[in-house]
Amino acid sequence: NTAYGQQIDSDFGWELAVQGRANMPIDFAGVEDQTFSGDGLTSTWSPLLSQSFGVRINNRLKKSWTFGTGIMWIRRNYSIEINYQNDTLGTNGINATDTIALLRSMSYRIPIIAETRVELGKGYFVTAAGGVGVEFVPSNAFVNGHTEGEIGTLEPERDYSAKIGRRHWASFPLMAELGIHRKPKEDKPGFYIGMFYSRSLGKDYGVINTWQSNNVLLSWDGTFASTLAGVEFRILLE
Repeated sequence: NTAYGQQIDSDFGWELAVQGRANMPIDFAGVEDQTFSGDGLTSTWSPLLSQSFGVRINNRLKKSWTFGTGIMWIRRNYSIEINYQNDTLGTNGINATDTIALLRSMSYRIPIIAETRVELGKGYFVTAAGGVGVEFVPSNAFVNGHTEGEIGTLEPERDYSAKIGRRHWASFPLMAELGIHRKPKEDKPGFYIGMFYSRSLGKDYGVINTWQSNNVLLSWDGTFASTLAGVEFRILLE
């Protein structure tokens, strides 16, 4: 969900926005499973519903154009399935699958964005915005797991882990927003409903999966470009 507090038609051309979003796993928008494999170890990272909140300040350059920046806190949630197969170990080999139900990653984004709007009448507008962000990941995130089992079977006792983190000091996502809003009327707030999309330039995230059982220790890593998409709802205030 999204909340927006916004000053409309300021005498000085400035507008303040308090923002929230619902980040959704949408396959056709590129928010989809990422699979990494090697040496018999395969992991699938599946994006889950998550949230973003922030503050944005805009300068209205003309009646229909604004230029803005601010700061946004972003949470990404994943579930991870880890599978290891090896037909040369134990009596029948190994074929073990485990699931990490939730791994949370956090980042901060500074957007640099331009917005235009077209009036529909009766206080309603169509708005479209685009720009680029500078995103920082303050720390890596990881989860460890353990499954009981029996040595020498397809499902031995094992430990496993998943880790996600930044590859560079910052990443640079391209951003787009589209929606409809009604401006506030005197003491009544307005509202906005819309969609958003962003995708990083280049592969900005790295993941590492580790699997261990008895004397077997495997680690495999991969990279991907982070993508966010979802819906917004805003409350607009004078």
